[in-house]
Amino acid sequence: MSSLASQICPALRAFFHGKTALYLAIFSLFLMCIAPAQAKRVELPQLNILADPAISIPLSVIARHYGRSHAVVLNLSFASTADQTSRITQGMEADLFITTREKTIKFLQNQGVVDVYSEVAIAKGRLVLATRADNPISLTLIQGLPLRNLLAGRDPEFSLIMHDPEYLAAGSFAMEALRSYGLDGEMEPHFLFLQSMMDVQKVLEQRGMYGIVLHSEVISNPLLRIIDTFPENAHSPLLYRGVVVASEQMDASRSFLDYLRTPPAQAIFRSYGFFAVE
Repeated sequence: MSSLASQICPALRAFFHGKTALYLAIFSLFLMCIAPAQAKRVELPQLNILADPAISIPLSVIARHYGRSHAVVLNLSFASTADQTSRITQGMEADLFITTREKTIKFLQNQGVVDVYSEVAIAKGRLVLATRADNPISLTLIQGLPLRNLLAGRDPEFSLIMHDPEYLAAGSFAMEALRSYGLDGEMEPHFLFLQSMMDVQKVLEQRGMYGIVLHSEVISNPLLRIIDTFPENAHSPLLYRGVVVASEQMDASRSFLDYLRTPPAQAIFRSYGFFAVE
């Protein structure tokens, strides 16, 4: 029996040794296969885009589609124009700037921190007078309209909500519209300025609340409705303009800015309550 075992054991050892060598060879081949794949991995280019908070949703949708199809990472930032302007002038990361404040773009152009030839409109907004969806009030915005009396007749303690012009550009356009109708003085006691677009939505949903807000804000909220739309000549053109910031990614920024004016991108803007640009 011992002689038989002495013959079998070396054979088994040789067998398992051969198996181990085979497994090691297969593992080594696996490492050789994945090594090139790891070596080929590269960092995708990144664009830092500073934009008006009002277009946060459609721009995020467009950026997601564009990033996937063009192999680029789009970092979006939505803050007040003052904060974004400071970021650009201080040389912080910024490649593309989108705003409705034309004076701010002119300022940045004079500072030499943006491409003066890149400015282009990518979308258009409209201002509306809005209220709760269940408020039956009806009126037409015309010159000489006794707006305060009409709203007070329905809701004696009403408030007129607007975006704070210091934080959100829509508030500046709302004030322009009121001045164009000569209503800024009589409506001032009822002003309620809010700094957050989300706060505007929540407060406007309450009873006795009216607001001069963007068309895009109302159509996306089933709890709100539009009473009437301000004519475009009641305020400065409400255009969202893009401009390329001086950086190492200027060519990539121009490409994305061009894409924002294409039919697919314009369709997305329209689906969220904005209007196409010519």
